[in-house]
Amino acid sequence: MTKTRERWLSEPMIANLKAQTKERNYIADLQYTMFKKGELVAANELRRSTDEFVTNLEKSPAFYHVAGLQRHTASLAAALLKKSWHIVQAPQDKFFLTSDCPVSTAEVANGSVLPGVGFGKEHALVFVPMTPRLVFIAAPRSFGGPAIAPPAFVDSLNLLTVQFAHTRVFAHVNMVSIKEFVDREIGLIVFGKNAFLAA
Repeated sequence: MTKTRERWLSEPMIANLKAQTKERNYIADLQYTMFKKGELVAANELRRSTDEFVTNLEKSPAFYHVAGLQRHTASLAAALLKKSWHIVQAPQDKFFLTSDCPVSTAEVANGSVLPGVGFGKEHALVFVPMTPRLVFIAAPRSFGGPAIAPPAFVDSLNLLTVQFAHTRVFAHVNMVSIKEFVDREIGLIVFGKNAFLAA
Protein backbone atom coordinates (compact mmCIF):
# COMPACT_ATOMS: atom_id res chain seq x y z
CA MET A 1 0.00 0.00 0.00
CA THR A 2 1.45 3.39 -0.96
CA LYS A 3 1.98 6.23 1.50
CA THR A 4 -0.65 8.30 -0.36
CA ARG A 5 -3.32 5.63 0.10
CA GLU A 6 -2.35 5.06 3.71
CA ARG A 7 -3.12 8.73 4.41
CA TRP A 8 -6.69 8.21 3.29
CA LEU A 9 -7.19 5.12 5.48
CA SER A 10 -7.34 5.22 9.22
CA GLU A 11 -5.38 2.72 11.33
CA PRO A 12 -8.54 0.72 12.20
CA MET A 13 -9.47 0.50 8.49
CA ILE A 14 -5.98 -0.75 7.59
CA ALA A 15 -6.12 -3.32 10.41
CA ASN A 16 -9.56 -4.44 9.20
CA LEU A 17 -8.30 -4.86 5.59
CA LYS A 18 -5.30 -6.86 6.76
CA ALA A 19 -7.57 -9.11 8.88
CA GLN A 20 -9.95 -9.66 5.94
CA THR A 21 -7.02 -10.51 3.64
CA LYS A 22 -5.65 -12.95 6.20
CA GLU A 23 -9.09 -14.56 6.57
CA ARG A 24 -9.53 -14.85 2.77
CA ASN A 25 -6.09 -16.47 2.49
CA TYR A 26 -6.97 -18.90 5.31
CA ILE A 27 -10.26 -19.85 3.61
CA ALA A 28 -8.52 -20.32 0.24
CA ASP A 29 -5.86 -22.51 1.87
CA LEU A 30 -8.53 -24.51 3.69
CA GLN A 31 -10.55 -25.02 0.50
CA TYR A 32 -7.44 -26.15 -1.38
CA THR A 33 -6.54 -28.60 1.41
CA MET A 34 -10.10 -29.97 1.45
CA PHE A 35 -10.10 -30.26 -2.35
CA LYS A 36 -6.83 -32.27 -2.27
CA LYS A 37 -8.38 -34.63 0.31
CA GLY A 38 -11.47 -35.11 -1.87
CA GLU A 39 -13.71 -33.25 0.59
CA LEU A 40 -14.58 -30.54 -1.94
CA VAL A 41 -15.81 -31.30 -5.43
CA ALA A 42 -15.06 -29.23 -8.52
CA ALA A 43 -18.11 -27.65 -10.16
CA ASN A 44 -17.86 -29.78 -13.33
CA GLU A 45 -17.58 -32.97 -11.22
CA LEU A 46 -20.59 -31.91 -9.13
CA ARG A 47 -22.57 -31.24 -12.33
CA ARG A 48 -21.60 -34.65 -13.77
CA SER A 49 -22.48 -36.40 -10.52
CA THR A 50 -25.83 -34.60 -10.28
CA ASP A 51 -26.71 -35.43 -13.90
CA GLU A 52 -25.83 -39.09 -13.29
CA PHE A 53 -27.96 -39.15 -10.12
CA VAL A 54 -30.98 -37.63 -11.93
CA THR A 55 -30.60 -40.07 -14.84
CA ASN A 56 -30.47 -43.06 -12.47
CA LEU A 57 -33.40 -41.70 -10.47
CA GLU A 58 -35.54 -41.28 -13.57
CA LYS A 59 -34.69 -44.84 -14.69
CA SER A 60 -35.85 -46.22 -11.33
CA PRO A 61 -39.32 -47.80 -11.40
CA ALA A 62 -39.87 -46.47 -7.88
CA PHE A 63 -39.44 -42.86 -9.12
CA TYR A 64 -42.70 -43.00 -11.06
CA HIS A 65 -44.58 -44.35 -8.06
CA VAL A 66 -43.28 -41.54 -5.85
CA ALA A 67 -43.88 -38.93 -8.55
CA GLY A 68 -47.46 -40.18 -8.95
CA LEU A 69 -48.33 -40.17 -5.25
CA GLN A 70 -49.90 -36.72 -5.32
CA ARG A 71 -52.11 -37.65 -8.29
CA HIS A 72 -53.12 -40.99 -6.79
CA THR A 73 -53.60 -40.07 -3.13
CA ALA A 74 -57.39 -39.82 -3.48
CA SER A 75 -57.68 -43.25 -5.12
CA LEU A 76 -55.33 -44.79 -2.52
CA ALA A 77 -57.47 -43.30 0.26
CA ALA A 78 -60.66 -44.59 -1.37
CA ALA A 79 -59.18 -48.09 -1.65
CA LEU A 80 -58.16 -48.05 2.04
CA LEU A 81 -61.57 -46.75 3.14
CA LYS A 82 -63.27 -49.73 1.47
CA LYS A 83 -61.30 -52.12 3.65
CA SER A 84 -61.78 -53.08 7.27
CA TRP A 85 -59.11 -51.74 9.62
CA HIS A 86 -57.46 -53.77 12.35
CA ILE A 87 -54.77 -53.33 14.98
CA VAL A 88 -53.15 -56.69 15.67
CA GLN A 89 -50.76 -57.42 18.52
CA ALA A 90 -47.68 -59.63 18.41
CA PRO A 91 -47.63 -62.55 20.84
CA GLN A 92 -45.45 -62.22 23.93
CA ASP A 93 -42.31 -63.81 22.46
CA LYS A 94 -42.50 -62.07 19.04
CA PHE A 95 -42.18 -58.51 17.68
CA PHE A 96 -42.64 -56.63 14.42
CA LEU A 97 -39.83 -55.08 12.40
CA THR A 98 -40.25 -51.90 10.36
CA SER A 99 -38.24 -50.27 7.59
CA ASP A 100 -37.60 -47.22 5.45
CA CYS A 101 -40.47 -48.52 3.28
CA PRO A 102 -42.89 -49.53 6.04
CA VAL A 103 -46.04 -50.18 3.97
CA SER A 104 -46.26 -53.65 2.49
CA THR A 105 -49.05 -55.48 0.72
CA ALA A 106 -50.05 -59.02 -0.09
CA GLU A 107 -52.99 -60.66 -1.80
CA VAL A 108 -54.46 -63.82 -0.37
CA ALA A 109 -56.28 -65.71 -3.11
CA ASN A 110 -56.82 -69.40 -3.81
CA GLY A 111 -54.78 -70.41 -0.77
CA SER A 112 -51.64 -68.55 -1.84
CA VAL A 113 -50.09 -65.25 -0.76
CA LEU A 114 -48.80 -62.90 -3.46
CA PRO A 115 -46.72 -59.97 -2.16
CA GLY A 116 -46.65 -56.51 -3.72
CA VAL A 117 -50.20 -56.15 -5.06
CA GLY A 118 -51.86 -52.76 -5.45
CA PHE A 119 -54.05 -51.34 -2.68
CA GLY A 120 -57.16 -51.52 -4.86
CA LYS A 121 -57.10 -55.28 -5.41
CA GLU A 122 -60.14 -56.90 -3.86
CA HIS A 123 -58.18 -59.37 -1.72
CA ALA A 124 -55.23 -57.08 -0.94
CA LEU A 125 -54.06 -56.69 2.65
CA VAL A 126 -52.06 -53.57 3.56
CA PHE A 127 -49.66 -53.78 6.51
CA VAL A 128 -47.97 -50.98 8.47
CA PRO A 129 -45.99 -51.98 11.59
CA MET A 130 -46.65 -49.23 14.13
CA THR A 131 -44.58 -50.44 17.09
CA PRO A 132 -42.67 -53.64 17.88
CA ARG A 133 -45.92 -54.93 19.42
CA LEU A 134 -48.61 -53.57 17.04
CA VAL A 135 -49.32 -53.68 13.31
CA PHE A 136 -52.06 -51.84 11.38
CA ILE A 137 -53.83 -53.97 8.77
CA ALA A 138 -56.28 -52.77 6.13
CA ALA A 139 -57.94 -55.92 4.84
CA PRO A 140 -60.92 -57.13 2.82
CA ARG A 141 -64.19 -56.89 4.75
CA SER A 142 -64.20 -60.68 5.06
CA PHE A 143 -60.91 -60.65 7.00
CA GLY A 144 -61.41 -62.08 10.47
CA GLY A 145 -57.96 -61.53 11.86
CA PRO A 146 -57.28 -62.29 15.53
CA ALA A 147 -56.45 -59.57 18.06
CA ILE A 148 -53.18 -61.39 18.81
CA ALA A 149 -51.30 -62.66 15.78
CA PRO A 150 -50.03 -66.23 15.60
CA PRO A 151 -46.21 -66.49 15.68
CA ALA A 152 -46.12 -67.67 12.04
CA PHE A 153 -47.99 -64.52 10.96
CA VAL A 154 -45.40 -62.28 12.69
CA ASP A 155 -42.58 -64.19 10.97
CA SER A 156 -44.28 -63.88 7.57
CA LEU A 157 -44.98 -60.18 8.02
CA ASN A 158 -41.39 -59.51 9.13
CA LEU A 159 -40.17 -61.29 5.99
CA LEU A 160 -42.48 -59.11 3.89
CA THR A 161 -41.33 -55.96 5.73
CA VAL A 162 -37.65 -56.76 5.13
CA GLN A 163 -38.24 -57.66 1.49
CA PHE A 164 -40.10 -54.36 0.93
CA ALA A 165 -37.31 -52.36 2.65
CA HIS A 166 -35.13 -50.11 0.52
CA THR A 167 -31.90 -49.83 2.54
CA ARG A 168 -32.86 -49.79 6.26
CA VAL A 169 -34.69 -52.15 8.62
CA PHE A 170 -35.40 -51.16 12.21
CA ALA A 171 -35.82 -53.35 15.28
CA HIS A 172 -36.07 -52.43 18.96
CA VAL A 173 -33.41 -55.03 19.81
CA ASN A 174 -29.93 -55.68 18.45
CA MET A 175 -29.63 -59.33 17.49
CA VAL A 176 -27.21 -61.07 15.12
CA SER A 177 -30.02 -63.28 13.83
CA ILE A 178 -32.00 -60.19 12.73
CA LYS A 179 -28.96 -58.73 10.95
CA GLU A 180 -28.35 -62.00 9.11
CA PHE A 181 -32.04 -62.24 8.19
CA VAL A 182 -32.05 -58.64 6.90
CA ASP A 183 -28.80 -59.10 4.94
CA ARG A 184 -30.29 -62.16 3.25
CA GLU A 185 -33.76 -60.78 2.41
CA ILE A 186 -33.61 -56.96 2.15
CA GLY A 187 -34.90 -55.24 -0.96
CA LEU A 188 -36.21 -58.28 -2.82
CA ILE A 189 -39.54 -56.57 -3.52
CA VAL A 190 -39.20 -53.36 -5.55
CA PHE A 191 -41.90 -50.88 -6.61
CA GLY A 192 -42.55 -51.14 -10.33
CA LYS A 193 -40.36 -54.22 -10.71
CA ASN A 194 -42.20 -56.95 -8.81
CA ALA A 195 -44.59 -54.86 -6.72
CA PHE A 196 -47.42 -52.44 -7.54
CA LEU A 197 -47.27 -53.23 -11.24
CA ALA A 198 -49.87 -51.82 -13.57
CA ALA A 199 -52.61 -54.39 -14.23
